[in-house]
Order: sequence, then C-alpha cells, then structure tokens
Amino acid sequence: MSWYYLNESGEVVGPVSEQALKELNVAGSLTEASLVCREGTEDWIGLAEALGTRPSPSVGGESFKFNCPHCDQQIAAEPAQIGVSLQCPACGGGTVVPSTGEAVARPQETPLLDAPRVGDSQYGDSKKPDHQPESSEPAESASSFADRLQTGATAGWSAVKRHSNQAALIAQIEKLRNVDLRMAHYELGKKCFESGILESELEEEFQAVRELDAKIAEKREKLETEADETRIDALKRIGKGAAKVSHAQALTLKRQHLLTHLGRSAFSRRENEDLSGLEAEIAAIEEIERNIRSKEEEEALIPGAGNAKGWRNRTPAIAVAAALGLLLILGTIVASSVVNRHNEKRSAELIKQADAHAFATAGTPDWQQTVVLLIEASDLGSHEAEYKLGSCYLFGRGVSQDLGEATNLFMRSAAGGFAEAQFNLSVCYAKGTGVEQSEQEMLKWLKLAAVQKFPQAMHSLGSFYLSGQAVPQDKTKGIELITGAANQGLTQAQYELSLCFELGNGVQKDMVQSYKWAILAANSGLSGGDEAVRELQSKLSDEQVEAAERLARDWKP
Repeated sequence: MSWYYLNESGEVVGPVSEQALKELNVAGSLTEASLVCREGTEDWIGLAEALGTRPSPSVGGESFKFNCPHCDQQIAAEPAQIGVSLQCPACGGGTVVPSTGEAVARPQETPLLDAPRVGDSQYGDSKKPDHQPESSEPAESASSFADRLQTGATAGWSAVKRHSNQAALIAQIEKLRNVDLRMAHYELGKKCFESGILESELEEEFQAVRELDAKIAEKREKLETEADETRIDALKRIGKGAAKVSHAQALTLKRQHLLTHLGRSAFSRRENEDLSGLEAEIAAIEEIERNIRSKEEEEALIPGAGNAKGWRNRTPAIAVAAALGLLLILGTIVASSVVNRHNEKRSAELIKQADAHAFATAGTPDWQQTVVLLIEASDLGSHEAEYKLGSCYLFGRGVSQDLGEATNLFMRSAAGGFAEAQFNLSVCYAKGTGVEQSEQEMLKWLKLAAVQKFPQAMHSLGSFYLSGQAVPQDKTKGIELITGAANQGLTQAQYELSLCFELGNGVQKDMVQSYKWAILAANSGLSGGDEAVRELQSKLSDEQVEAAERLARDWKP
C-alpha cells in the first residue's frame, strides 16, 4: 500500500510505503498530526489514524456542554466523547467534540477504537486495526487534528491574500514605471524643447523633433478649393484632407515619443548640467522613482517574495503565462485609461485657457493664441476643441477664413459625438456653407444632436415636425421636442410654445399656458418679449393672469 504525505513546506511527497511513514515518524520528520493520503483515495487523514494509533478516550468524569460551530446550539457530551465527530441535533452539522481544557488530563496511547474520518456523515463500529506500532510520543487527539485542518485552511487563505497583495503591488509598480514615469518624462522633454534648454548638448534630439514638426505642419496645410470644382472633386478634396489630418495625428503621437526620449536624456544629465526652470518636472520624476523603489521594497517584505519572488517560481508555467497575459491586458487597459484621463484633463485646461483669451473681459480678445491652444487640445482628441477651432475658421478669428476647413473640423467633432458640432454641421448642410446643400445630411445631423437633447436641435427639429417641412408632419412629436427645448430655457422655443398654446397648434388652446411661456421667454431676453406679454395679458382675466404668473414663478429649467 502506497501513501502520500505533506512535508513542513506544505508540498506533497510520495508515493512511499507504510514502513517509510513509520520510519519518518520515529525520526521526527512526521508527527501523528501530519496529513497523509492513501494512494487511490482523495481523503487526507492524520498519520496517527493511518498507522492505527490515537489517544484513548477518557473514562469517567463529569459531562460538559459545548457550542455547535454552525448554529451555536449547546450540545451535551461526556469526557469519553472528546475527539469524536457528532451531528448537531439542531442544525444537523458535523462537529468534533472539543477538549474541556486543563481539567482533562492528557491520555496515554492506546489502541485506536472507532476512529472517525472527517467528512463522514455517520459512524459505526470499526475493527481493531492490525498495526499498533510502539511510540514514545503521545498521539494527538482528534480535536487537535481538526485544529490542524483549520490551521491549514487559515494558512491557505493567508497565502491567497499574500499573493493578491503582491500582484497588486506588481500592477502598481508597472503602472508607475510604464505610465506615470513615461508621462513625467514627456512633460520634461516638452518643456525642455520649448525653452531650448540643453539644445546644444542634445542637438540630434532637438533636430528630430523640429523635422517632425515640419511634417505635421505640412499635413495640416489646407487643400485649396478650385474655381470649377465639381461635387466629386469636392468630396475627393475633403477625403484627402481627412487623410492628411489623420496622418498628422499619427505624427503627433510620434512627436510625443520623441519628446519622452528627450526628457529621459535631459533627466540623466541633471547632475552635470544647469537645468534651471525644469525643477518641477525633475522633482516629479524623482518622486515617481521614489514611489517605485518604495513599492518594490514593500513587495520584497511579503513572505515568499524575497527569494527571487519564490511563490511565482513555484507556480506552474501555464498559470504564470495566464497571469502575465492577464496582467498585460489589464495593464494595457489601465494605461490607456490613464492616458485618456490625462489627455481629457489637459484638453479641458487648454480649452479653458482658449476661452479666457477669446472672451477676455479686459482688452482685445487674443484669437491667435486661442487658435494655438485649440490646435493642441484637438491633437489630444478633444471633440469640443475641434468644434471651437472650426468656428474660428468659419468666422476667420485668429486664422484666415476657410469654410472648407471649418466644415472638416465640424465633421470630425460631430463624428466624435459632440452635439453642438452636429447641430452646426446640420446648419452648414442646410445653407450649403462649406459643403453642398443636402436636406438628407441636414436632417441626419440634426436628429443626432436632438437625440443628445441639444436644445437648439430639438427646437429646430420640432418646428419641422410641427410644420411638415423636410419631414412628414407630426404635431405631437413637434410639440414634444419644442417643449423639451423650452424646458431647458431656450428663449426661441419658449416663445414658439407660447404661440402654440395661444393658437391651439398641436396642443389644446390654453391662454394660461401661453401667457406663462410668454413671461418666461421675456425673462430670458426675448426681443419684443415685454410687448408680447402685455398683448396677451389684455386677453386674459385677472384670475388667468394670476395663475399664469404663479406657474412662471414655480417653473424651473
């Protein structure tokens, strides 16, 4: 008969013979509490049970009670039952009768009788085993054996938590090294390039960035519109322009890599060169490197991780490959998310600065600086910046007026889901501004903007449905859209809704509601709104005026 056993490190050893188990027991390598498993079974039992020896139950003594570990029900037991598995009469759960403590003396070794196996649901009389080897060591009780199993389970859970903590630290280290540190090097390289610091020492790096900037500028150059351009030629021109913009964006990413490399080179020279003006960027990199070292030291303190990350070396190769693959996927997702959040934050800052230059409360607006900031924000993928930059081209603010470029930027922003760009693109198609007039394209972008609850789009589309212009007439849908815009505070929608209630157009005629929306439109700055309010008031009773004014006061957008 062959056996397997767990050594002190928790590793499975075997198969070995029963005689080998006895010799290991005599030598002290195994104790009666050591877990063993007979070949062909899946049950791990104590060595004492496997060899046929165990402590004898106490005879005599007073009965005692203990609590069921499952339902806390008190169970009565005799000293002779210590170490025996019982079934709780209340919940039916299995439990091992515990020792009563110091009051019960440690029994001498006697032949094993009725030894239960953990996990059995019921027990009967068992035959006396053939093997009863002599031992100078007293055997452990069944309660100690159960404690051993509990300790093993606790140790296993601790190992799981330990490995999870280590995996979390590894992920944090990789994120610091591959995302935060790279971004910090990029910021240092960018400022170094813009200020010209170390230009003579890093001439090749500076020249590479300048050459790339020239290529990006070339790709951003607009395609001239020819006088006899046909619709097909216009579509080709727009397609080429979009391809050039896409290429420029790809080159911009390459520029970020070059600036990151420049930042690393500049950082490596911080001890020997004068880097005045770059102190904040250098300090940020040093702080990240300190965090990386701190996390690595913390990881090294985890038991089992100090010796060449021992627990990972003991993991089967397939598990390692799966774990690394999962970490790679998670790392990519985290890195992409972090970069996107950084770009969004940076874009928001640039747009805020651009707005400050465009809407300066004191002095003349600086439209050229506004355009510079919006170009940088749009390169980071901001659809809002693309729309605002398109507006600059549309009205010739900070740049030469270019309706085609304005439309291209509106298209990119609208395709990215920016509602205001979708609405303005619909206006371009309605008027033929920068594109060929198209009622179909106008409705397409207008509906997309209205779905996003953009109030101007809701009002325009609602007016179309109300009148039947460009779409099949549907007054119910028209009123619904106009009301949605009016409830967002759009003045024109509020006034049109007032007219609808006055005339009963699409709704039941209601002068109180008409007067309410007229008041709200006037309060919103409607041109001639006060005159409209006075004209309506003359048609209402005092009670109606009072009710409408109360509704207007209670209204909230």
